[in-house]
Parts: sequence; C-alpha cells; structure tokens
Amino acid sequence: MKHEGIHQQKYCLLCGAKFTMYREYQKYCSRYCRHRNWTINNKEKVNEYGRKYRTSENGKRVLVKHYASEKFKARIIAYQNTKGYKEYKKQYAISDWGRLKARQYTHNRKARIKANGGTFSAEEFVSIVEAFDYTCPCCKERFNLNELTPDHIVPLSKGGVNSIDNIQPLCLPCNIRKGVKTTNYLNVIAL
Repeated sequence: MKHEGIHQQKYCLLCGAKFTMYREYQKYCSRYCRHRNWTINNKEKVNEYGRKYRTSENGKRVLVKHYASEKFKARIIAYQNTKGYKEYKKQYAISDWGRLKARQYTHNRKARIKANGGTFSAEEFVSIVEAFDYTCPCCKERFNLNELTPDHIVPLSKGGVNSIDNIQPLCLPCNIRKGVKTTNYLNVIAL
C-alpha cells in the first residue's frame, strides 16, 4: 500500500544522495544502500556466515573453481602491476618487519639447504634452460635467461636436495604458483 502524502525529499543516510521518500520511515535511497548499511553494522554476523560457507563442501568447491579461473589470475596479475602494489612492496621491504621476515626466510632456507645437501652451478642451470629452449615448461612461454628461476622439483621443505637433478627452470609466476608441491616438468622435454 502506497502512502500518498509522503513524497518528501530526503538524503540517504549511507551515500548522501537526495531521493524522494515513498514510505513513512524510509532512510536509504535504495535496497543496496539499506543492505550495505546492515552489513557494515553487523560485521560479526557477516564474517561468521562467510566462515561457515567457506568451510562447507559447496563453498570449498566454489572457491577452488574461483581461484583456478583465468579471470582471477588476470585480476591478480593486473593488481601486482599497479603502482600502489609496487610501492607497498617497497615500503614493506624496507620496514623493520619486512627486513626481519626476509632475514628469517633466508636463514631458514640456508639451513634447509645445508641439512639436505647438494649444490649446482650457474653453468649447469644455463644448460637446463638451453635444453628447454628458454621456455617455461609449466606455461610454455619463452623468457630471457634472467626471467627463469631455478625451482626445486621436490621442495627443500619436503626433503629435496639442492642439486641439479632436482632443479627445473620455471618463470617466477609459475614458480610461485607451484609453491611447495612436488611437480616434475622435466619429463616434458628429454634432456
């Protein structure tokens, strides 16, 4: 039932837009603003609902599909190429916390290399890169020598040896995406 005499001009409590009231106690210009205001004022409920959904079977399935999509990967790459992200990374790297985390990472990595054993030379790595024709075996794109990184097939954190038998050349995005998984791309091209 519409109220005939209520057509007053009012400002939305959330976005400040001017709108015409059609209900007696209308505070927002649209359903979107009303819903947005509710989510802002009830963050605990919204977060709890999100946690329950992400841990459900359907939620896990949706998240895996979302993170594997090309649209998501393109959005991450676009974000990482922005000036704001690069500036943030620079500021983090020179901050006390960033330097501490970098030292901690380097220390832990050197300890794992020492415990696992093995070494390889730059010439050995270059020979593998040439065998792959300067192509990342994961994404199949060509790169310069300095854009390919040595990746451990069996990660150091899982007991992998730091020798040339355990090294494969990957581009940095593929190396980061691989993470600590044990994935061998060497069988793609016979050395």
